[in-house]
Amino acid sequence: MAPLRTTLAAIGLLTTPLSAEVGIGVRVRPDDRAVAEGDTASVEVRVASNTERLGTPELKLESDGELDIQRVGSGSSFSFQIGRTTRSDVTHEFAVRGKAGTYTLRATVRDQAGKLHQSEPVVVRFRPPTAAERAMVPELRIVAEKPSCYAGEELAVDLLLVVRPETGFRLERGNTPEIAIDAGTLIADGPAVLGSPIDGMETIRFPYRLTTLKPGPLPLEAKFTPLMSVRGRTGRVEGRRYAITSSPATIEVKPLPTSGRPEGFNGAVGQFELTVAADPLKLKVGEPLALRLAVTGKGNFDSLTAPLPTLTEGWRFYKADAMDIQRGEDAGAPDRLVFAQNAVPQRPISELPPFRLPVFDPVEERYEVLLTAPVPISVEGTALAESPSPPKPVAPETSAPSQAPSARTEPQEMEDILLAPDALKPRWGTPAMAAPWRQHRFWWLTGGGVAGVLALAAALRIASARPAPPKAPDFATLLRAAEAAPARAAPFYAAAHACLRGAPAGSVPDAEPLRQIAERHEFLQFAGDPDAGGTPLPADERARVLAALRALAG
Repeated sequence: MAPLRTTLAAIGLLTTPLSAEVGIGVRVRPDDRAVAEGDTASVEVRVASNTERLGTPELKLESDGELDIQRVGSGSSFSFQIGRTTRSDVTHEFAVRGKAGTYTLRATVRDQAGKLHQSEPVVVRFRPPTAAERAMVPELRIVAEKPSCYAGEELAVDLLLVVRPETGFRLERGNTPEIAIDAGTLIADGPAVLGSPIDGMETIRFPYRLTTLKPGPLPLEAKFTPLMSVRGRTGRVEGRRYAITSSPATIEVKPLPTSGRPEGFNGAVGQFELTVAADPLKLKVGEPLALRLAVTGKGNFDSLTAPLPTLTEGWRFYKADAMDIQRGEDAGAPDRLVFAQNAVPQRPISELPPFRLPVFDPVEERYEVLLTAPVPISVEGTALAESPSPPKPVAPETSAPSQAPSARTEPQEMEDILLAPDALKPRWGTPAMAAPWRQHRFWWLTGGGVAGVLALAAALRIASARPAPPKAPDFATLLRAAEAAPARAAPFYAAAHACLRGAPAGSVPDAEPLRQIAERHEFLQFAGDPDAGGTPLPADERARVLAALRALAG
């Protein structure tokens, strides 16, 4: 009776007289049977009104229990006018999931005046899943690179979606697993990829990177609502969404050792290499030197601080800026982080001092200090005079006539270097650009462009001279091919489906044999030919389909 009441409510909504300002109805799909636990029931809320604006309808649970009700979006909408009254009809869609049981739902909506309108109650039923349906539910597993790690160490964690071979996973943008983590940072390490099979089951791998600074046991739990392609009771392929939760996993986080910790250690954990590049290698005292300090390897790059020079005498170093982290493109490829820094020599110097970076190697389980090799440079000129304090400004004498400032002969102070607009910009030795027509690249690009235009014109001329593609076979030819097809399910329905698609436009009625052609062809493509062993197709079924196809020819 519940499906009948729902159908009558929907019919009553469409036939609501125009004197009523708002009408609201609810329909549950499917309404002829209960939905399996963990599956999704679709609920349509249709709102008809004579007003221009209505609030967004809400779907609420009115019985005991808990349901996950999510708004999917707005569906079809239309409006029509009778006399001076405009009638609008909008459909809103909801997805409902819950445990086994019977639940009562009611939809409500408010009009412009704030008046609340509500629908008749509807019932949605969820039943326990069968053994076959439980076997189709995918499994979510958490697989860590290793069971324990050090605080601050970057750990690779994979989420594996284990599915049966006869089902298919539909990748959706923005729909990825969610991992609950108490303390730490978790970032995605790339898109989902196919993993290695497990016990004959297919896997989809979601890679992540985990870093935590809190020692002790770290519990992990993942949730996911994937959309799967499964075969329904009728044999048709349909999309089904599952709400799954992984088994809890725990990672033991060990604190960093205190013995042997070097001075200046700031929490860099991983296996790294440190290199430095400088430009220019030949300069004068007081001129800026651009440095690039590159840290390459695997570890917690987000916690890295800039390496520091081992010697500062005769130099003035400025603050280092970290650039974006360059992640390795391939699996296992090292990452890279570059620090850009400026330095100004204050006296003649023959080499750049080494830079140091204290790190903890979690594989070797020991501290080490990374050092760069000394870089030979040539700094010429006279050492800058150190000024303990900037010179005080002198007030001009009003009685003396104004004079032009005399040329400065003393060495430039550091304050003057800071005020110079281009003094601290990195210069990487870019030569002056010659005139375009004097460069070989200009003639190569010009000649290449002309050659490309000529090649495109030749290709278009050849394409226009090609014979026209053969015409698609007409309906009579397709019908003869269907009549001559082997008396087995797959080849016969493939030929019948091709004949049905080649029928004249507007000549295909909504007849049962014609609907059967498309459904059987789709099912055989998904499930394979059950008559491949040689069992012939029933003669009455073949004759009925051919008779329906001949009727399309007129």
